[in-house]
Amino acid sequence: MIIAHPTTEEHYAKYLDLCNSLRFSLSPSEFKGGIPGLRKEYLKDIHLNTIPLKWWDCKAFRIHLPSKGLSLAEKVCICKHYAIYNLLEAYPIFYVYAKPNILTLEGFTDLSEVSRLSWLRLGEDKEKYEEWAETMRKSFAQAQLEPTLFS
Repeated sequence: MIIAHPTTEEHYAKYLDLCNSLRFSLSPSEFKGGIPGLRKEYLKDIHLNTIPLKWWDCKAFRIHLPSKGLSLAEKVCICKHYAIYNLLEAYPIFYVYAKPNILTLEGFTDLSEVSRLSWLRLGEDKEKYEEWAETMRKSFAQAQLEPTLFS
């Protein structure tokens, strides 16, 4: 399954940099049900808020000295970033806050590429693709993204 995850470019870049500089990682086995279990939680809530905050806090406490000045909330964001982009291999779709939750033209281009890759990955099976597309629509609706050509 290819996942297109809505985010801002700034948020993505910040937590990508922190994950890389801290060399943070999580093992799939740390999630109940491994990657399939994590994917199931992601499909329930793209922000992984169905996984208890206490669990995320425990993982965040592993981030030590080089991260002085980071709040616990930022450390949890590092954990969630890693889970979404490294374990689930999600593809970021950027939107901006010039108007709340508006997907940029670049985001539409990226989403079109994700759709094409998904179509190919699903063996050009129309039924499976429509199922994937509906999952994506629900994810974007949950994030309250408006489909407009704002750039």
